[in-house]
Amino acid sequence: MYIHALLLFIAVIPPAASVSISQDPVPKGCRYVLRDQSWPSLSDWAHLNTSVDWQLIATVPLASVSHDPTYDEAACARMQQSWAFSQTHIPDPASIVEPLAQNESCDPFTPRTSPCRLGNYAAYAINVSSPSRATAGLQFAREKNIRLVIKSTRHDLLGKSIGRGSLGLCVQNLHQVSFFTYNSSLYTGPPRKFSLGILAWGIYEAAALVGKRVLAGTCNTVSVAGGFSQAGGHSLLSSTYGLSADNVLEWEVVLPDSSLVVATPNQASDLYWALSGGGGSTYAVVMSMTVKTFPESSIGIGGAAITYTNQGISEDTYWASITAFRNHIPAWVAAGGVFLPLRPLTFPDKTPDEVNNLIAPFTTELDNLAISFVLNITSFPNYLAHFNQYYRSFPSVNGGRLIPRSLITSNRTQDLVDVYRQITASGDFMMIGVCFVVSGPPVAPNGLNPYWRDTIVHNTIQSSWNFTASWENKEVEMLAG
Repeated sequence: MYIHALLLFIAVIPPAASVSISQDPVPKGCRYVLRDQSWPSLSDWAHLNTSVDWQLIATVPLASVSHDPTYDEAACARMQQSWAFSQTHIPDPASIVEPLAQNESCDPFTPRTSPCRLGNYAAYAINVSSPSRATAGLQFAREKNIRLVIKSTRHDLLGKSIGRGSLGLCVQNLHQVSFFTYNSSLYTGPPRKFSLGILAWGIYEAAALVGKRVLAGTCNTVSVAGGFSQAGGHSLLSSTYGLSADNVLEWEVVLPDSSLVVATPNQASDLYWALSGGGGSTYAVVMSMTVKTFPESSIGIGGAAITYTNQGISEDTYWASITAFRNHIPAWVAAGGVFLPLRPLTFPDKTPDEVNNLIAPFTTELDNLAISFVLNITSFPNYLAHFNQYYRSFPSVNGGRLIPRSLITSNRTQDLVDVYRQITASGDFMMIGVCFVVSGPPVAPNGLNPYWRDTIVHNTIQSSWNFTASWENKEVEMLAG
């Protein structure tokens, strides 16, 4: 919902007479924030609003319905039930899903009488649906010396894409998908161009309509042209086609000086290099990204799900099975497989018999350990059908550690599993590992962290966030993790 900015400004930010005003100038390199004397005036914001076609939005935190004077009991209860899900925060121009970065400034679990503050949220956001609006926002932030942030879906769970007292560029309404023939000295074929607001599920569905595969995330609400690809982007297809950043052909961006540039390996090549793996929301405002696509095959996508529990077996036996599983990862990823916990192994272009042959050495070890298990091998005609069956509702996870192939291939798997066992012993934390190998060379040299090239497992440590605990206890829990 987009509302005239000035109608909301008074409700969100106290009148100037009621707050202390700091004296200018700010230290060199710093930006003005809300209480600074040179913070943009109401007339400045009104002028910006006009220049962006009345698409400037004053931030009203989602959880304001849980606090006076706008308390709404029913709305607050609904907000509490949905607060932990990214889908709650994605449509909002400023909200984020990461509770640590929210800093309890305004959430539905703090007391009704506690103030609802902007905290780390942007003060205003522009609904960017064209390069001209991004240009206007960049120019305004530069001239007024205020911070600027970019919001797509806010799957950056470390909170790096927010900024206290900033102007936000909300790019989630940039919707464009197209297929065409691409010719360059580095690649000729059928690529796909899509803008920042297109999410993973939309990309998969559009690609399936033309018989193609495209690399995107397992969490279907991730913006693929955003931090996903700009930071690398591993996928269920990475063991076959590499990372998303490796398959980028060009970026269409607005630079900090407000100029519109198309960056390719041969044009603005330094910018192309940095955007392809160097980190999201860092070098420019991305409008769209063009990537390689890959044809579906007549074989389709094979899958293998193995399920068993630690019930009825000793703890040592259970962890021996984990060691056995890890020892088989190199063979699986070499065959194009990718594995996430509680989801099946994904094998592009493998028949059910081929999948069964790949899994058989591990199930034999489970038999030898007297562990009862259920094995389910599937085959789907295309990647979209496989994804929808197993991953359409898969949640997002935090970033973590990259485990090199050498750790497993040098017979040190047991050392790794011993660390897992120690971390999870208390029951407060759980391990999640995405197993894959980065396959194939990139379109051109890029800024990707070179350790991705040697990775076989991307490990994360997760724990539940207790919204009702005191902030001090939450900080202790985060430090312990």
